[in-house]
Amino acid sequence: MTSDLLPLRLIKFPNDLLVARNWEVKEVNDEVKEKVVRMFEILYQSGNGIGLAAPQVGWNAQLFILNLDPERKKSGEMVFINPRIVEVGGDEEMMVEGCLSFPGIFASIRRYTEATVVSKDLAGQLRDVKYQGLGAQALQHETEHCEGMLFIEKMSPADKKLNEPKIKQLVENYWRRNKK
Repeated sequence: MTSDLLPLRLIKFPNDLLVARNWEVKEVNDEVKEKVVRMFEILYQSGNGIGLAAPQVGWNAQLFILNLDPERKKSGEMVFINPRIVEVGGDEEMMVEGCLSFPGIFASIRRYTEATVVSKDLAGQLRDVKYQGLGAQALQHETEHCEGMLFIEKMSPADKKLNEPKIKQLVENYWRRNKK
């Protein structure tokens, strides 16, 4: 494992890395593969998350991972490199979601019930993946991370008000930890 992998850690709001520009992954090399392995470790250590985007671990790349398998079997691991949503469909529904970068914060977010993403896999092969329900929700959420958008930007005014104390606490904790 290379030394530049050590800094990968779960980034929490309001860290600027969550909204920084994310670069396309030009080459799927050993470093990218090692970082993906580390991302799955972070995802599984985090508790009950099903997806994690590279910006959430301090790596500003257009890449995210998912594992929708409730038992977190390795066969359920999916990697999406340079993802682009190419189609959404089904109904638009309010879906409750959270985000590992916003621990303890949940809100109803309007999402399509079907989504198709085109991306590369770890072999560098272009593919399209279509999910419904929870998978579609996760594709939309994680792709937005790659675009520098956070789910709190999509919250209703009522959910923002409801979550305001927790968001304020995240901000205070961040500044307390990063005081110089």
